[in-house]
Amino acid sequence: MSKQYSKASDVSSLSATAYSGVLDLTTPWGVVGSATPNGWGDGPDTPFFKTSEPGINVAYINMIDGEWKIRRDNDWAVNYGSSDGVNLVEGGDNIAVTAGTYKITFDENNLTYAIEAYTWGLVGSATPNGWDGPDFPLAYDSCSDTWRGVVKLNDGEWKIRQNNDWAVNYGSDGADGNLQLNGGNIPVTLCYYAVTFDANKLNYVIEKTDVYGVVGSGYNNWVETPDFPFTPDYCN
Repeated sequence: MSKQYSKASDVSSLSATAYSGVLDLTTPWGVVGSATPNGWGDGPDTPFFKTSEPGINVAYINMIDGEWKIRRDNDWAVNYGSSDGVNLVEGGDNIAVTAGTYKITFDENNLTYAIEAYTWGLVGSATPNGWDGPDFPLAYDSCSDTWRGVVKLNDGEWKIRQNNDWAVNYGSDGADGNLQLNGGNIPVTLCYYAVTFDANKLNYVIEKTDVYGVVGSGYNNWVETPDFPFTPDYCN
């Protein structure tokens, strides 16, 4: 007959800290001006977000013809403008801009800035505007440092490209979530999808999703036009 033995070890304590998967890239800096969505302080400034480089911040913004500046804490106590298109001066000149979608890079270490046309979008036979565009726009999500969109795709194929142009475009040779520059078209079937694009890791996630919107006589006269869509809150 076999014998059984048992032994108990001393009791040890273990502490664990849970970490949220939500990033906090917020900064006190923002973009203000007649060219911005909220004008000269009529609402919150368009925010700058941290990057992987300390003191280098970025803002993604749709602008109209007008002027803009950078300021801190939605307040004029600390604000920067520029007269040469590179260097920032406290209380400096307003910066003129023409309508477009831009990425603004603000170097608070050296007090310089750069502004460039910048968008990411979906293009292809499966997308609303086909291969000729304009591309279906993706929006920046600072809580995951990715680009996202909810879109109805048709039976067909799609890719991701920058600035509605083929100079920088990504596909997936294996349709496996990994992206390659000038890679293969990605096949898809008719459905609504949530698409996430990580420009740092060069991968994507596409998932079927339900879409909810507002309909009624007070908005679109009961579906004479598309419903007003709810926007997903990726930070919660």
